[in-house]
Amino acid sequence: MPDRLATVRAGDTVSRAGAWGNAVRYGGVQYATDFATQPNLVLTPGQFVAGQATIPSTVDVFVNNALVTQQAVKPGPFDITNIPPITGPGNVTLVIRDELGREQVITRPFYASPVLLRAGLTDFSYDLGFVRENLGIASNDYGPWIASGTYRRGISDRWTGEVRAASDVLIDDFGVFSASAAGGRNPLGSGGRVSLGFDRQSPGLSFSVQGAWASPHFRLVGDTDLQLMVARQLLASAGYTFGRYGTLSIAYVARSYHDQASTTIGSLGYSFNVDRWGYFGVSVSRVRADDRSTQVNATWTLPIGTSTSAALSVDRVRSTAPGADRDERALSIQRNLPLGEGFGYRLRASDRGPRQAEIDYQNRYGTYSAEVAQAQGQTGERVSASGGVGFIGGNMFLSRTINDSFGLVRLPGYPDVRVYSENQEIGRTDAAGELVVPRLLPYQKNTVRIEQEDLPFDAEFDVLAHDAVPYARSGVVVEFAVRPARGALVKIMQDDGAPVPAGAQVRVEGQVGAFPVALNGDAYLTGLSPRNRAVATWLDHECAFEFDYPETGDPQPRLGPFVCRRLH
Repeated sequence: MPDRLATVRAGDTVSRAGAWGNAVRYGGVQYATDFATQPNLVLTPGQFVAGQATIPSTVDVFVNNALVTQQAVKPGPFDITNIPPITGPGNVTLVIRDELGREQVITRPFYASPVLLRAGLTDFSYDLGFVRENLGIASNDYGPWIASGTYRRGISDRWTGEVRAASDVLIDDFGVFSASAAGGRNPLGSGGRVSLGFDRQSPGLSFSVQGAWASPHFRLVGDTDLQLMVARQLLASAGYTFGRYGTLSIAYVARSYHDQASTTIGSLGYSFNVDRWGYFGVSVSRVRADDRSTQVNATWTLPIGTSTSAALSVDRVRSTAPGADRDERALSIQRNLPLGEGFGYRLRASDRGPRQAEIDYQNRYGTYSAEVAQAQGQTGERVSASGGVGFIGGNMFLSRTINDSFGLVRLPGYPDVRVYSENQEIGRTDAAGELVVPRLLPYQKNTVRIEQEDLPFDAEFDVLAHDAVPYARSGVVVEFAVRPARGALVKIMQDDGAPVPAGAQVRVEGQVGAFPVALNGDAYLTGLSPRNRAVATWLDHECAFEFDYPETGDPQPRLGPFVCRRLH
C-alpha cells in the first residue's frame, strides 16, 4: 500500500524488534510500515540553513566542503531545506554572493543519524500469530500465540519516541542518546528492563556504548526457559579510520546472568587495503567465562578479476578448557555466480579445519550446486537444486527462485536476444522471445534493455530500454515493440522512362510519414504489405504506382522498376 507507506503480510514472518525486544519468527499476520514503497521519501531529519540577502544574490551550499546545491534568492530572509542527507557529523556552509560581488559566509555544524525520524513521520509494526519453533528441524511446528506492537514517531527533528517506552535524542550535533524501559508479566512473575546508550558515527572516530539492566523474572517475547537471562549488560565499541592507512577497532562486552557465571569479551582489530594486493586484517580477542581463551587471527584476501578472490587465514586459539587449543592455516578460492547464466565454485583447504569443494551452476530455470566436505575424519556430500514457478501475463513460467520482484521480458518472435538489467546481462530470450528478469527493486525504476546487435537486420523498434517499476515480490511485463521492417529497395520510373528525381517523397497508403527518393529513382520503403499502393510527389508532379511485396526471407529485396503513373 504505497499510499499508506505500509504492507500487510500473512504467513510465516519475523516481528520487528524495536529498541529492546527480540525479533521473533512466527506464523500469523503483520501490519507494518514499509518505507520501501516510496524509495525517494526522506526519513531522517533534513538539514536546513537560513540567511538574509540585502539585494538579489546567489547562494552556494556546501556540505563538508562539497557543493550540493546552488540557488538564486530575492532580497530578504531565506531558508534552504533541500540539502541531501548524510550520516554522521559535518558542517553546512552557505556562501551568499550578491550582484555587486560581495560574499557572506555562514557555517553551521550538524550531526545526522539514521535512527532518528524526521518530525511528524511514523514507523509502526503490529504482529499477531503463533511462535515458530524448531525452525529448520520440524515443519509446521508452532507454539504459543504472541501479540506485539511497536510505534515510533519523530516528535521533533532531534527527538524520536517509541511507544515501547524508548526514545532517541540528538545531543548538540554530537551524537545520539537512546533510552528504553520495559515491563511485563509471565508465569515466573513480573519483571522489568531499562537500557541507556550513546552512539556517534563519523569519518574519523566512531564509538558506541550501551548498558542494560533486567530483573530476574523479566522475559522478552520469544525467550525460552533454556536461555540464560541477562541481569546486566555493557556493550562498548570504538573505531578510528586512518584514511589510506586502515582502520583500528576495539570492542568490549560484559554480561552478568541471574544464577550463572558472568562473561566478558574484549577484541582489538586492525585492517587496511593494499591497493591491488587486496585486503589484510588482524584481530585479537579474549574471552573470560567458566574458561578463558585467547584467539589471534590474520587474514589476507586477494581479488582475482571481477568475480574471483582468494583468501589465506591463520588462526591460533589458546584456552584453559581441555583440548580447546587450536592452530589452523586455511587457503580458499571462490568465484561468485554471475547475475546471468554461468558457473561458480568454492575450494577450501585447511591443515586442521574442514576441507570443502563446491561447484555451482545457474541458468534461466534455477540454481544447482554439488558440494563435498570433510571434517573430523568424516566426509559428507550434498547436491541441491532450487527454482521457482510464477504466473504473469496469463502464462505460467519456470525461473530461478523468486525472492524479490521480477519482470517478464517479451520480444515475440525474437529468440536468443541478450537482456540486461541495470547494465548487467541476465540472459537471452527463449524460443518464444521471453525471459524472466529476477531481483528487480520494488517501487523503483529498474532499467531493462535489449541488445540491438542480436536483432535481425530488418528489425524495427521504438525503444531498446524500458523502466520497470514492480510492486514488492510481484511481477511486471516488460514488452518491447520489435517487428520486422518488411522493407525493400524499390526502383521507381516515370511515364517517359526517366527515374523519379532524387528528393522526391514517397508515401505508402496506410502509413504515416514519407520516404525520400535517392539517385536513379531508388527508395527504401518499410512496413510493406503483400499488396501496396504508393504516391510519389516532387515540385508540381504527383504520380502513383502499385506493387507486391514477396515473402522471400531476404531482409532487403530489390523490387522494380515500377512505372509511376502521373496523377495530374
